[in-house]
Amino acid sequence: MAAAHDGRIYIAGGCVNSDCRVGITRDLRIYDPASGAWTAGPLMLTLRTWTAGASDDHRLYLAGGMGPCPPCRPTDAFEAYDFAGKEWLRLSPMPSTRDHAAAAIVGRAFFVIGGYDLASGSQKIVNRVDAYELDNDRWLPRSPLLTPRGEAAAAAIGGKVYVAGGVGHDAGGNHVELSVLEVYDPARDSWKRRANMPEPASRLQAVAVDGKLELIGRVHLLYDPATDSWTRLPAIPND
Repeated sequence: MAAAHDGRIYIAGGCVNSDCRVGITRDLRIYDPASGAWTAGPLMLTLRTWTAGASDDHRLYLAGGMGPCPPCRPTDAFEAYDFAGKEWLRLSPMPSTRDHAAAAIVGRAFFVIGGYDLASGSQKIVNRVDAYELDNDRWLPRSPLLTPRGEAAAAAIGGKVYVAGGVGHDAGGNHVELSVLEVYDPARDSWKRRANMPEPASRLQAVAVDGKLELIGRVHLLYDPATDSWTRLPAIPND
């Protein structure tokens, strides 16, 4: 999970050498673009990867994720890194175990959206949505996604949560990448479909830029909520 704060980039957890079977790390690494230097922060409290994360001006929140492999099981762990105190804080666990979920913060609520859980020992794609009240340390259920999916990208724009792409099911029940875009209105606790992405994709990073949704990864796209339209952007270099 990566986040930006006060001109620095924070990267927490992950798989060793991009292979979770090799190992999972609790490391927190902090990059300062001004100096070009990396520093190590305090270790995460829970060993995991594929967390759902988002940050505000004070903390980086990480929910759920996948524990060591094997057995690669999802967790309900929830913790936050306090930027000022430079420490991790353990918070109330999620109501369910999940990994590969999406997350966003709107107002004083942290939303965890979709993801994977284990049902009868096999991976299950879920449409569950939960909201954590930042001021009350409690979780509340919210209206589920219209399209169950994991590995989606999410960002908050104009008081709403936009969730794009991910992995879901086709008509035959097979796992497929999705082009679906849905927007959640916390004030109404409701979801609506918006224009599909130009092509399906998953494992993207979502960023809010000038009131628009930018998706970065295998595809590079920009969505404009005002016109409900997508624009292709130049490909991200691989080197």
